[in-house]
Amino acid sequence: MNSRKNKKCDLKYLFQEFETEYKNTYRGKIAKIKRTYPEITRPGRRTGKVLKNICFFIWYSTEGKMDEIFSSIFKVVMLLWAQDDFYDNPRISHESKQAFHANCKNLFSGKRIKIIKYPEQTKELLSLWREIIGIMQNYRPRVFSYWQETAEQMNNAMNHEEYQSENCKISFNNYMQSAIYSVGAIFIWTTYFILKKVPLGRIKALEDILWRGALISRLSNDIASHAGSKNKINAVSVTHRMIRSSRGLILTLMKKEKKKLNNNLNKLQTEIWIKKVLRRSVEFLIKFYGDSSLSNKL
Repeated sequence: MNSRKNKKCDLKYLFQEFETEYKNTYRGKIAKIKRTYPEITRPGRRTGKVLKNICFFIWYSTEGKMDEIFSSIFKVVMLLWAQDDFYDNPRISHESKQAFHANCKNLFSGKRIKIIKYPEQTKELLSLWREIIGIMQNYRPRVFSYWQETAEQMNNAMNHEEYQSENCKISFNNYMQSAIYSVGAIFIWTTYFILKKVPLGRIKALEDILWRGALISRLSNDIASHAGSKNKINAVSVTHRMIRSSRGLILTLMKKEKKKLNNNLNKLQTEIWIKKVLRRSVEFLIKFYGDSSLSNKL
């Protein structure tokens, strides 16, 4: 009995189960998305390498219940990866990144922008934003306005981190103020729940829980990031200037926050499926980032 339960929690085992569904159901849909956005999904790019993993993340988080909103939420998660890839690229100038950020703001405000003059990667990112904004504008104005605030909060945080990269002397608290939002978890969950037609009041009631889930996601991401590169700015590296055992400290913090998240979810008065999505998506990210071999094997 225990071995069956362990298998249900093991990502490598579950990926084998997912593979069958992927071939039968999702591969064709993803191929269509790749034809629309060939530059940001090309095999040489970080985003191009993780398209199946993105699909697996959604499949795992929703317990395989991916319905008519699959293509929309897949594009949202893909956008997050592609935009992170864009900002992390040192070959793209600071001025180009600022122009991209300004153009995103223009798209949200309904202004027309001339995409044709930009490099293919930037053009496709802006086109993807335009498509997703178009989908979300189908909802009531106050729902769209709330979603827009969440999306711009993520974009502003990513843009702020671009400035931070120039200055490594930053405190843990200052770093986390933007890092919790730039990781994109709150943006993804908010978009998913809107697409699933969860009432806005109920989504707003989740804000503290989404924040804690994003904190855990960021900490797990940064532990993995520090293991891969000691020179990157992350929660471990900014703490290391004050405490030598910084990795252990961040791991302890992550475990404490996960316990708080589970307690909060247990007390939360909302649908069981919402709690499951939040629990499973956070579990996935902790396991995925916690095992360096997973990203290569999945």
